[in-house]
Formats: sequence, C-alpha cells, structure tokens
Amino acid sequence: MTSIDPFAPVELQHPGAGLSLHILPYGLIPHRLLLNVRQDGPLHPSSGIEGGGSATHDLLTGPEEPNHHQTYGRSFFGPVIGRYANRLPAGKQKYGHGQEMLVPVWGGENLCLHGGPASGPNGGPPVSLPLISQDDVPLQEGPLDTIVWTPLSNVSKAELFKDQDLSDPVNGSKAPQGSARVFAINHRPSSDGSGPPVTLRIEALIAVQGPSDPAVSSEDVPPLGLSAGKVRIEYRAEQRRSGKEEAVPTPLNLTHHWAFNLSASDPSARQTEKGTIEQHELRMLVRGKEEERTLELDSRSVPLGQLKAADGEYDFHATGKEGFGRLIGEKAPPGGHDHWHGWGPTLPKGEARTVLRSPLTKIGVLFSTDQSGVQLYCATGQPAYPATSSKGGPKKRLHRSEKDTDEGKLGNHLHSACFLEFAHPHATALFEPLQKWAGTDTLLREGRTYRAFVQAEVYEP
Repeated sequence: MTSIDPFAPVELQHPGAGLSLHILPYGLIPHRLLLNVRQDGPLHPSSGIEGGGSATHDLLTGPEEPNHHQTYGRSFFGPVIGRYANRLPAGKQKYGHGQEMLVPVWGGENLCLHGGPASGPNGGPPVSLPLISQDDVPLQEGPLDTIVWTPLSNVSKAELFKDQDLSDPVNGSKAPQGSARVFAINHRPSSDGSGPPVTLRIEALIAVQGPSDPAVSSEDVPPLGLSAGKVRIEYRAEQRRSGKEEAVPTPLNLTHHWAFNLSASDPSARQTEKGTIEQHELRMLVRGKEEERTLELDSRSVPLGQLKAADGEYDFHATGKEGFGRLIGEKAPPGGHDHWHGWGPTLPKGEARTVLRSPLTKIGVLFSTDQSGVQLYCATGQPAYPATSSKGGPKKRLHRSEKDTDEGKLGNHLHSACFLEFAHPHATALFEPLQKWAGTDTLLREGRTYRAFVQAEVYEP
C-alpha cells in the first residue's frame, strides 16, 4: 500500500473562491496560501503574473521547498502547535484538582516552548519520519509540529467529524470536492514520562470556503474590499486511553503558528517595505466593556498567571487612520512584538476578532475565532536582512527581489512575517485567574470533546 508523503502538499480549492491552500501532512503546515488578484496597468515580470492580467500572491511566509520545514530545523513557519500553546514553565507542574505533569525543558532556561523537544539533535525535527499507509493513524509522540498527520481520504474515516461538518457554517452550503480535508493523529504521552498524561485522538478539519454571503467584512471595521474566500481550521480532540493510562483531565490548547505577509509577492510593495510587515495595519477587535489585555511575563517570557492592560506599545485595539488598526512598526515593546493579546470569552460560534491589512497592496484578512486571544509574533527571532538561509531555509521565490541572488543570503529575515496564533492564554491550565478570565480551564476530560477554530477571510482590492 502507498505510504503518505509527509511533504506532498494537499491542495484545497473552492470553485467560488480565489484561494488555493497547500497543507503538508508534516506538522500540519499551511505551506502556501495563493491569491489571484486582478492586475490593472503594466505587469512586472517578477510578480508571478498569470495570463489574463492577474497576479499571484502567496500570503504566507516560509521556505520555498516543503521539506525545508524539516531539514532547516524548527523555525515554526506555519505548523500546528501543541499540545499546549505557546510557552509553559518547565518542571513538575500542578493543575486541575491535584494532577501533576512533567513539562520538559526546551527553548530556554526552565522553559518549555511549542510543545517541548522533538527527537532530533538538540530537540530538533526527527531525523527519520514514520511510514504511514493511507488512512492509517498510528500512535505517535512528540511535539505536534514534528508529527506526520494522516490526510483521511474521506470524512467517513474520521472519528470526530461528520459529513455535515464540512459545510460552510455561515451559509450551510456543502463542501465541493477538493475544498476540505480532515487530518488525524493518535497522540500518546512521551516515552520518557514527560508531557500530558493521556493518549488523545486529535483531528483537524481544514477547508477553503467561498466568500461570506453577504460579502461584508464586519460591522466593526470599514469594508475591506472584495472577499476572495475563507480558510477555516477547526480542531477536535478526545481522550483515547490505552494500557494503564488513567482517566485524568489533560491540558490542551492548540493553535497554528502561521505566518502572514500580505505584500511580499508584490515587487513595488516589497521594495518599499523591504520585505517586512512593519507597514501592515493590525487591529484587535474589542467590543462593549471588553478591554484588550496582555500577559504578565517573567524574564524568560513565561506567563506569571496575571493579565495587564495592553497599553502603549502593546495597544492594537486602536482604530488607526482608516479603521484597520495601527501600523505594526509604529511602536513595539523592547525586543519586538512577541506577546499574547486577549479580549476575553468569545461566543462558541466565533466572532471577528483581528484585522490584518497591507495599505500598499490593499489585501486584507479578517480573522474570526472562538478563542479568547491571539499570540502576535513578528519574526523577531530571525536574522536581519540579508538573512542566512540556515535558519528556516531559503525564502519563497515569489517573495524574493531580483537583487536576491546570493544563495546563502535568501533566508526569511527579521520582521518578514506577522504570526497570529489564536488560542487561550499561555499556561491557563496552571493559573486560576487566567481560567476565570478566559472562561475555561483548558482541560480535556474523558467523555468530552475539545473544540477550537480559526477562520481567515481574505479580501482583495
């Protein structure tokens, strides 16, 4: 039987959308999000022009080749993060009603970053990946970004989703063939005794959907343009105890570490912004009595269990000049943007919560979610331009300038992406004040189903 190729993109398209999404089974990585934009006026030879006067934009930052996500280390350009986003204090941690788990060190002193160490050198990606047959979902362990997810051939093979779940939740329309896929893993605790205590079945429904009907952005922001369609990622999980595992609550807080740049594919905008997102507009949508909050952190950026007002350089709830928010590069905390921003409990059906827009290309994305906040990261860990390719691999050809000819200096650089990771606060399971504020303890109990989602609706001028 044919084995799954971890780096063969699963391409999702919808006949009513101008989007094409490429998902890798390895790490469940959105490798490309392609948008075809109508092009008026003279066409630039390096803009990825297709026939008929349209330009192709790849809205996601990352390496050119799919396998670079493994061969160039864990640079986190896009993968799923878990079991618990984003940072946790390492060591023995108590949670729930006297439960305890051993959180492994990785990413810094007494810190567990992005699920902890993988099996490769220095906690990096595995040297070899398992051979998995079609629709087989074997037990695997380790951080979710280094696991091979099984793309199920049919939703009937899923355990946590049914056929009707593939329908557009806004207008109820059925999913056309090739527009949606369910990916699955069976995730067991680490063999060294670290990590969450119970085996889980985790599935993710990823879909490209048509534009909203009516195609309006949100009553909270001005019109963003013409909707090109939506990308929806929905997670579900349940306990699947095996062996001598006990039925204990297990912390779970999933997210995607996808990296957006809405102007890097446009030669003129790329030259103006130098390939960065510093001139992108960003706005967090807070309503009524809500207040944008951010986490109190220690020197390792590990949360201390308290929230503070997102004022000054942390403030992204301002409407900005045009209503789409302020420029990302206008001001930033020391060390740059790498902080969680929250608004509080959200309706289970989700709400529009974040706007990202490039004033130069006028491409915008409206994010909806059922989560209480989002981690904003602006590639502050990447080297300055021109960046070495050794950290994350060479950048995509659509994101390169004609002057980028040095093969060793083609890496994705400082501020080359806006990462938006929707989830509950880091370490919510460990701190009661965060649980009260978020409206959840983020513990998955036996007999219950974990649910979370994010939706990104893309707008073109």
